[in-house]
Amino acid sequence: MTRQQIIRSVALAAALVSLSASAQQGIPSAESNPQSSTAATRSAPSEAPPPPPVPEDAPTTTPPPGASGEGRTTVEQRPRLGPPPTQAAPPTFRPLFSLRAAFYSGFPDTFGLSASLTFAHPFELEAGVSVTLLLFSAYVRGGVSWPLIDARNAEGMGPTLSLPVLVGYRRLTVWNNSDRYDCLNGVVGLDATYWLAPHFGFQAQLVGGALLNLSPSTNDPSSGLSLLPDVRLTVGLAF
Repeated sequence: MTRQQIIRSVALAAALVSLSASAQQGIPSAESNPQSSTAATRSAPSEAPPPPPVPEDAPTTTPPPGASGEGRTTVEQRPRLGPPPTQAAPPTFRPLFSLRAAFYSGFPDTFGLSASLTFAHPFELEAGVSVTLLLFSAYVRGGVSWPLIDARNAEGMGPTLSLPVLVGYRRLTVWNNSDRYDCLNGVVGLDATYWLAPHFGFQAQLVGGALLNLSPSTNDPSSGLSLLPDVRLTVGLAF
């Protein structure tokens, strides 16, 4: 090899080494510049997490009609599943008993006193005594008092109206000769009460019916069945 060829080979090798060094300086690797790699990784957008599930009874927001919807929302309540909530029943006030009196307000009674047990409402049991100028009588009867109107408020105050239907036994005794008459007694009436408290009120009762004599007169055995009217208006207190 001549001297000129050696010089050319050395010059070519030096040029290749220079080009290789220039290429390594112009393209830096990820290991030589870790900060740029980390910044690139951070700048990459990440995937958003999925939204949480919405319960069935949660309210939804919808923009009102005619508005852009920005900053204004209306709440629309979804219907709840299952039976509607139950409401408490109004309180029930049961009467206990009543005391009444009659003064020249009936036939055959001129004066009379009566008492009624009503704690098992609508069932009723009544007993009473009465006198006239010629007769003394005592009776007991029972039946049902049908409620017609109940306008009491939550405190138990207000008017009530019921329809008593009662049947029973009544004995009439004549003052002068002690004649006794056993009678079947039946009445229908109206019972009006104004309650000032759950168990205190003023009461008025009007009844009408008949007395059917079942036994002949003691002094006249030939006497048969007889029918007498039974009408009376009583006033008193109810508890």
